[in-house]
Amino acid sequence: MPSGKLWADRNIGSFKESEYGLYFAWGELSGYRNNTERNSALNVNSGFSTEASNAAGVTSVSGNLVSGNDAAIEHFGGDWRIPSKEELEELKEYTNREWASLNGVSGLKFVNKEDNTKYIFLPASGYYNDNTLY
Repeated sequence: MPSGKLWADRNIGSFKESEYGLYFAWGELSGYRNNTERNSALNVNSGFSTEASNAAGVTSVSGNLVSGNDAAIEHFGGDWRIPSKEELEELKEYTNREWASLNGVSGLKFVNKEDNTKYIFLPASGYYNDNTLY
């Protein structure tokens, strides 16, 4: 990718690329595996407001998580962080996406357009809205 951004080969809280890992609310450092009580840094159960996130100090003016509220920094350390919206757009632009199965787990595979040996796999683990897993 033009930016040189490197992506992790697994989700936070997983030990291999085909594992779901943990669920996180925006700005949350402690993940959860299922329908347990969440502890959002913004104290919200649904919806998202950029203004509230900035006001709470969870994100910077650019909309990126600040280091004290970034689960990737907390769990992986070093220079790891949650990708920005621009980095996600770059990932979509420079990869082909395909539904795939890896170790029996279905998910979306982002394959580098210039080198199909490079990819990341995102297991289809669903999402939370309020306290319901979909």
